[in-house]
Amino acid sequence: MKDTFSFLFWGYNVIWAGLAVFLIITWSRLGRAEKRLNALERSGGDTAND
Repeated sequence: MKDTFSFLFWGYNVIWAGLAVFLIITWSRLGRAEKRLNALERSGGDTAND
């Protein structure tokens, strides 16, 4: 029975750790996208493909 509770404890912690890592990565990627969009707006939207 002790092993079952240990598994639940570590499983719960792994889920929360994974969620935290996912949110941190998502937040950093959104920050980088925001910087790219701001740079594009400042440049007037000029691209090499125009």
